Amino acid sequence: MLGVMQPQVTLTNPDKVLYPATGTTKQQVFDYYTQIAPVMLPHLLGRPATRKVWPNGVAQPMFYSKDASRGTPDWIERVPIQHQNSVKDYPLLNTEAALQWDAQTAGLEIHVPQWRIDDAGKPLPPDRMVIDLDPGEKAGLKECAKVAFLVKDIVNGMGLELYPCTSGSKGIHLYAPLKPQKGKAPLTSAQVSDLAKELARHLEAEHPDLVISTLSKAARVGKVMVDWSQNNGKKTTISPYSLRGTAEPYAVAPRTWEEIADPNLRQLTFTEVLARAKKQGDLISGLLGGKTQTKIKSLKNSQSTRDSALPQNGPQNDGNTKQSGPLHESSSPPNGMDKSEPALHPPRHSARSPLRAESQNLENVDIGIEVPSPMLAVMASQGELAMLEKDGNSDNPQWRYEMKWDGYRVIAIVTKNKDNSGNKLRLLSRNGQDYTDRYPELEPLAERVGTKLPVVLDGEIVALTKTGQPSFRDLQAHSLPVSIEVFDILQIGDKHLGNEPLTKRRDLLEKTVTEAGPVHISPELPYADAISISEKFKLEGVMAKRASSKYQPGARSKDWLKIKHLQAGIYYIVGWKPYHAGDANENLNAIGSLLMARKTAPNTYQFVGRVGTGFTEQMRRELQATLSQLNTEEPPKGITALTKPEQTAAQWVKPKLQGKVEFAEWTTADPDAPQARLRHPRWRGLI
Repeated sequence: MLGVMQPQVTLTNPDKVLYPATGTTKQQVFDYYTQIAPVMLPHLLGRPATRKVWPNGVAQPMFYSKDASRGTPDWIERVPIQHQNSVKDYPLLNTEAALQWDAQTAGLEIHVPQWRIDDAGKPLPPDRMVIDLDPGEKAGLKECAKVAFLVKDIVNGMGLELYPCTSGSKGIHLYAPLKPQKGKAPLTSAQVSDLAKELARHLEAEHPDLVISTLSKAARVGKVMVDWSQNNGKKTTISPYSLRGTAEPYAVAPRTWEEIADPNLRQLTFTEVLARAKKQGDLISGLLGGKTQTKIKSLKNSQSTRDSALPQNGPQNDGNTKQSGPLHESSSPPNGMDKSEPALHPPRHSARSPLRAESQNLENVDIGIEVPSPMLAVMASQGELAMLEKDGNSDNPQWRYEMKWDGYRVIAIVTKNKDNSGNKLRLLSRNGQDYTDRYPELEPLAERVGTKLPVVLDGEIVALTKTGQPSFRDLQAHSLPVSIEVFDILQIGDKHLGNEPLTKRRDLLEKTVTEAGPVHISPELPYADAISISEKFKLEGVMAKRASSKYQPGARSKDWLKIKHLQAGIYYIVGWKPYHAGDANENLNAIGSLLMARKTAPNTYQFVGRVGTGFTEQMRRELQATLSQLNTEEPPKGITALTKPEQTAAQWVKPKLQGKVEFAEWTTADPDAPQARLRHPRWRGLI
């Protein structure tokens, strides 16, 4: 295609269905990336790629592929990217054959930064600015289009062009090419990020009912988030023309501004995107500057140092790349280079390992070594939650963020069998209960920890539903296959690692454990992604761990903090507000929100807030019909702490019915204070 002979990529399993909803096969994905290459490659050229891979189709778990793994062909160009404490080799998808290889490995989504590398493999200044318009609940493409034109006016006023793409998911991506100005230094990623941030905040201030610039999903209802953060040099955005791992095969589609203005604007499938490209060419070719179209010389291929070949007894993965767990995804674009990752340094040996304290006597299960009690986390206070949010959104976070799994916490010990016939696994709960025989499908872990034994790991056994949610009920009943999410390593051979900081332990964990089948390393995620994913999958919350923290066996330490999403309470319904209260679409036959109070004494109720989410349309109508039988003209006698805005448009009822409400936290440090309100409440049902 580019005038040079390219390697031939052999497609395996061409009839494998990757999009069950439409029956789209691997062959069709392969053909798409082959045919879209002429317009897609100029946007990928020289940009390190983070790939999202669905080896068994979009209905099954995906994983991120950043490092060029051992199964990556030698002819795939690589570029080493320096993280805080380590180097990763990222693939460069610079050729048609490289795109074909990506399709062969079921790499549906391709994410890249806003900068390219030069001929020597060094990062150049960013050559584009990106704004991601992400609609919240009750908002959609129509609202995104309105905001897109607001952004366009500002960016055009700065002397820059702006090119729109529908994202293939929910929103719109806007790109502005950054051309070097004569006599001036090019903008850095930090400067571009600051510029985009100011743009977002300006729009939020000017259009508060339509625009939000923060990542809070709860505050995004009915609004469009102007996401400026992907201009950070460590972050990535899904590439124009990339497929999406959605239920149907949508793709990122370059559009005209006339199309953005069309009230019938919608996302496009990959077949539509390909047909348009054949007819119209690249609608966003203006995004490519003269230098960006210069052919980048081949880099010296470097073999990745990480051994991540998929074991043969694991699930089939056509690309031989490392497989991650079911929730190893991000609802926002993945920050492929966002985390500071630890180096693979050997641990320092401590004469007095902290793991020898609080150890369990487990001779009855024939381990032969001392096993530590698990380190425990503390619930984050309101002040700590604010601190973690600030840290998580900083450029140099000092905490690491993981999912809080709803399963059985276990210490996993791998030793050699006495007859040296193989490795032996033991799974021990916090109180020393042996779960090994109860979950035999986790036995593959014994062969996935290298050769230097014993190895002691900390993790959680989980049972995941088809939608990827942990189900404790199914775990207890063993009615679903289980997997293990490993998140810490405590011993390798005779080296106890408890005195090492978390960053080093995580690095050694990733070097030691090979992920495949039921064995996963619980991913570290950027703060916003961890919060978003845990909310999406209705998890308990997020674990925040201080990057420098040592492992403290049996201790409940503030170096590990729990960010729990949900609390629950039973409260009285004292009133309701109509659906769309106060606007032209107000509907008195359906509730928009319920007014809740707690009983503090006989005939005395303290208002705690209103709940407007968690209802189906049918529930809204049925609740209105039920509550209309309890209507009263005035607020119930004895109710306290009501403000005037809270009383506006209220329909009062006698406090006869109670309901369960889930919520994130109280708005005040003292939940009994008169001004205390439920934060982010969600209706669960009548009691």
